[in-house]
Formats: sequence, structure tokens, C-alpha cells
Amino acid sequence: MKKGNSPKKIHFPNNPIKNKDKAFKSDQDAHEVMIYAGTGHWPSGVEEETEINKGFIQKNPELLLKVPENQELFTKTELDKLIPLAKRSLEESKD
Repeated sequence: MKKGNSPKKIHFPNNPIKNKDKAFKSDQDAHEVMIYAGTGHWPSGVEEETEINKGFIQKNPELLLKVPENQELFTKTELDKLIPLAKRSLEESKD
């Protein structure tokens, strides 16, 4: 390899494990992760879909406990507020 032609390293900002897992789900997901790795921005539609999902889960917080993967959408601070609501919602649904 000639000097200055070293392979470009891919950097996954934010949560590299989550991005790596997403990249192995499908060709489309791998493409989206590559765009994010190169630009720092998700392709159009991905961020909007995430926000829609977060809004739905905030209205139905029990989904954080029923489907633990949903917790990956939220920060620790957000989860600290939502998890007690989720537990309360599940308790109320048992009554």
C-alpha cells in the first residue's frame, strides 16, 4: 500500500455496539449505519421513525418492560422517569 492510501477507519459515534448490531440485521440497516458512520447523521426517515416510536412508547410505557429492547431508544434520565410509570401501568392493568 502506498503512503497516504491507508484504509479508512470507520467510527461509530454514540453507541458502537448498538450500531454494530443494527448493521448485521439487514443490507438496508448496514447501509444506514454506513451513512451514519460517515456523516454522523442517520438517513432521512430513520430519526423521524425513532421519534415516532419514542412518542408511542412514552404514551404506553409498559412497552419498556414488555419489550426491553425499547429501552435502547431512551437515555438513562428518560428511563428513570419512564420505568416507574411503566411499572405503575402494568400494576393497574392487573387489577
